[in-house]
Amino acid sequence: MLSAPPKIQMLIELTRNNLIVRGCIGRVLSAIVPQRVHIRERTGPGAQFKALKPELEKFLESYLSKFLTSALESTLVCGFVVFVIRRHILHGKEVEVPVVLPLGAFTWEVKPISKDTNKRFVKSDALYYYEITPLHHDLKIHDLHIYHYNDPVPSNQIFPSNVDGILLEFTELQNFEMMIRRIDEWNSIKHITTSETVNAPLDQTTDGISLLDDFRRYIMSGEHSGISSNYMVMCGSDASAAREDPSNIANSWIEKFSFAGAKGDSTCVHLMPPNTTVNELGALELKHDRHEFYKRFEKHVMAFFEMTPFDDVSGQDTATIAYEVQVQGMRRLSAICTLMLEHVYACTFQIEETDVKILLPRPALPESMLAKNAPPAKAPVKAKRKSTAPKPSS
Repeated sequence: MLSAPPKIQMLIELTRNNLIVRGCIGRVLSAIVPQRVHIRERTGPGAQFKALKPELEKFLESYLSKFLTSALESTLVCGFVVFVIRRHILHGKEVEVPVVLPLGAFTWEVKPISKDTNKRFVKSDALYYYEITPLHHDLKIHDLHIYHYNDPVPSNQIFPSNVDGILLEFTELQNFEMMIRRIDEWNSIKHITTSETVNAPLDQTTDGISLLDDFRRYIMSGEHSGISSNYMVMCGSDASAAREDPSNIANSWIEKFSFAGAKGDSTCVHLMPPNTTVNELGALELKHDRHEFYKRFEKHVMAFFEMTPFDDVSGQDTATIAYEVQVQGMRRLSAICTLMLEHVYACTFQIEETDVKILLPRPALPESMLAKNAPPAKAPVKAKRKSTAPKPSS
């Protein structure tokens, strides 16, 4: 389970940097958020809804549209929206406006309601509430307002979120990417291993006994009479060691040449026994299918946003059904956004939610798809003209 600071960073990275999640959020925003929202307000329960003053209406309709963009992201990720009220100067006059607290500016926790609970965060018919703690040093708890998209439920998760399911897969996806980078880094460098084989002599002659003594001496001291002819000196063809007789090269001379001179600072000397075998290690291979891993993550993200991947849409009827399901989810989310904006507007200007009405455009199918699915128009039936010729008499 992630701890508090890493989970906040993972949520931000998931919603801001992951292309699949950003694409789904972008499709939701383009379908729901207009350039301007329509605001109507009334002075009392029996009064009629009227438009605001033109100057204030133009400012607030554009501002609430931008507010909805930030609030909708917080709604989809956290399940609620936290906002504060700030003052904005409009042509020399102060206008109070709502400001969304971005993800990372606060922490939250689900707690049961008690007599000491701050009523600002509590719904009237709820048993649990979101306890919000601002991290901004200028904000206090009494400055915060909250709108619930999902009712809080007890959870053992830190900062319970709507995207906890795909966040776990996103963490696995990042670990998978890190594993791929480590494998690529390993394969970009040659790796070798050495092994030596020393067979005990079985000959009981004088030469065999001498060889057995050399074998015992090598086992005890690591010295061997054949090592002197197996120096591997990486000095290049211009070095004097390349032209020397190997039998005349002493250990002290090699150490002095290799590590003391100006040209020998970068010289690498490898001393290996004559019975050493050098083997090169093969490249590592990842046995998991990278494409299938990403397809599974994309499928689960699309299911969360009630969308259908484009690869799964084949045929006109299938595409129409997929778009209809997506549009139904957009309409449901648009209705929730309307209620959220009315709540935010009422908190900002301290009026009843029933005295404000905000209209958002209703998401619909594309016009091209509507045209394809429209029933063919019937040709008008021409009325038969009555003959003006006299009927034959009987």
